[in-house]
Amino acid sequence: MRYIFLIFFGIHLFSSVALASDLNSFNTQIAKDIQLTEIDSTEIYQNLITEENLDANYTPNVVGIVFGSVFTGTGTFFLSFGIYGFFYKYSKPESFSDIGGSALSLISTFCSIPMFSIGIPLLVHNINKYSNRKNHSIKRDEYIRAYKRYESKKKKESVQWVIFPSVDFANSNASLNAIVVF
Repeated sequence: MRYIFLIFFGIHLFSSVALASDLNSFNTQIAKDIQLTEIDSTEIYQNLITEENLDANYTPNVVGIVFGSVFTGTGTFFLSFGIYGFFYKYSKPESFSDIGGSALSLISTFCSIPMFSIGIPLLVHNINKYSNRKNHSIKRDEYIRAYKRYESKKKKESVQWVIFPSVDFANSNASLNAIVVF
């Protein structure tokens, strides 16, 4: 029984030594094959910021909103003046006819039509564009903040670590190997 145990122990020792040398060569080959490549996202962030910056200027839309509001407000004034004139004519016909009552009401009502036809589409279009461009501006600002965080993090990380496991069957142990790159 002892001899059988010694034979199996010898076979196990021989295979462990043979396997350990193969494993050590395998671990050194893995260490050589691992290439540390640093991915630099600076260009990606700059492209994203440039792309969002093209659609982020909303100043012309603010001017368009102001002009659309002025046209719409003027049209509202003319329409309300015309409606007031018609109602005023029926309540006090003798004093309103001195001003030229119904003609003035009719003219002011018809003047409101082109003001509304210019002002309302201009106002609606520019509010829509303002909202869209404001969203692009917010996204651009988020990209700029993320890029600044990336740059500050990149400056802090000057050491890179790669840790991988290794098993030594000849000596019956396992360990972690580390590669440190400055």
